[in-house]
Amino acid sequence: MPRLRRSSGDPATSQGEALSRLRGVFDQLPAAVCLLTGPEHVFEFTNPGFQSLIGGRSVDGLAAAEALPELAEQGFIELLDHVYRSGEQYVGREVSVVLLRADGIEEVVVDFTYQPVWDADGAVEGILVHAVDVTAGVRAREQLRDVLQRHHEDRFRKAVDSMIDTVMIATPVRGEDERIVDFTVEFVNAVGGRIDKREREELIGRRFTELWPNVVSSGLLARHVQVIETGEPLALDDFSYDDQLDEQALHGVYDLRATRLDHQLFLVVRNATERAARERALAESRSQLAREHASVVALQAAILPRELPPVHGADLAAAYVAGADNLDVGGDWFDAFALPDGAVAIAIGDVAGKGIEAAQVMAQLRSAGRVAALGGQDPAGVLSAQNTLMLAGGLGPFATTVFGVYRPATGVLAWASAGHLPPLVASGDQVSLLTGHERPPLGFVREPGYGTAETTLAPGDRFVLYTDGLVERRGETIVDGLDRLTRLVPRGGGAQAACRALLDVLGVGSGGGDDVCVLTLDRLPA
Repeated sequence: MPRLRRSSGDPATSQGEALSRLRGVFDQLPAAVCLLTGPEHVFEFTNPGFQSLIGGRSVDGLAAAEALPELAEQGFIELLDHVYRSGEQYVGREVSVVLLRADGIEEVVVDFTYQPVWDADGAVEGILVHAVDVTAGVRAREQLRDVLQRHHEDRFRKAVDSMIDTVMIATPVRGEDERIVDFTVEFVNAVGGRIDKREREELIGRRFTELWPNVVSSGLLARHVQVIETGEPLALDDFSYDDQLDEQALHGVYDLRATRLDHQLFLVVRNATERAARERALAESRSQLAREHASVVALQAAILPRELPPVHGADLAAAYVAGADNLDVGGDWFDAFALPDGAVAIAIGDVAGKGIEAAQVMAQLRSAGRVAALGGQDPAGVLSAQNTLMLAGGLGPFATTVFGVYRPATGVLAWASAGHLPPLVASGDQVSLLTGHERPPLGFVREPGYGTAETTLAPGDRFVLYTDGLVERRGETIVDGLDRLTRLVPRGGGAQAACRALLDVLGVGSGGGDDVCVLTLDRLPA
């Protein structure tokens, strides 16, 4: 800013002309303007705007501290001294000033500038004061801010009242040593009483220790104090709290979130008692399932043969893989045993359902099949005996199975199916499914009409039995799964390696969505 200088001509003439020009300009301004001279800041002139600002007091020729003594206590005279000594301009924005009036005092807000005035020799000889009363604008802005604040508070309260969790705002209560000793509830949302079945009007205005006597011994009060003192939020899940409220005992489990909000405690509480009870019941259910699983696994281990019988001129192997959910063991099984005439019986099956019931049905069907086969029944007769057991014993909805008898001397394999997936034969480059012999599953009808079919395995042929877990996939038909099996069934290698390869190549080697059984019989080359 250019310096304001006095003229270097005749002092008296120059000063008079300067003052006259300044008065002519400044008298027309709506702003408050005055000129102060000397280190005492004597009023040399004031325009009408300044007179209006100070309430019409006569100040010309008087020092600022004498004319407006209230300014000294507010630091304005000290500011004038600084500007006069340093020659540095000072600008104030929206500064509150208390001025004396005939009927008392008035607080106004001004934007002002203290501008040094230099003489011809470059020394500061006065200060030009320019001030604008911005009280109306500031007050209007403050009123607008208050309106917006109330609007935001109303929106906040409406939003909080719509929450399903209890929301509280509490003010710290401090003791004589200024330490926090309690909290007073200032606000509770509409569902506030859910935490202890009281209305929110019963909570507002009361202290924590009055509402919940055990808040101290439980450690909650100390944790809330820490939130206020450190600003670190608090998060507690499944917090167990017991208390005695008047004649009502309180026992519950709660999730709590607390944070500091403008030196107050903002607290959100969710009653998690019912959820905790459900989780305990679920844990107990899982424990019971685990115990049942252990029983099923033990029973299944006892049912499935530990060793397969040796077969002259053939290689026999089987594999079982439990499903992905180990608590839900299925009813898949396989069996193989020698018959008195030198033939070997093989079987595979799947009982509808899972768990201990399916395992028990599986054990009884396996036993019934062995008894019938050892008693001389052909495969169809074995299935009929098992079907009778299912119906007479009420052993569940149904089961599917294939039972076969292999005669090593001729390579003839007689077999019968009760609603099971078709056996597979791999002979050289040809792979075929033995279809056309389907009959109802066990337990469906009293006269299922089971029949025995025969197929002759040539040296090098592979016969495969399997359960549905090997081929079924979500989003696919069973035909898709069977096509994939015929494409990917391994050629060559031993029977055990073939079982393992089938499980791996079809993606169930480490357990899929269902139990899987595979049984492979290879007639060895001569």
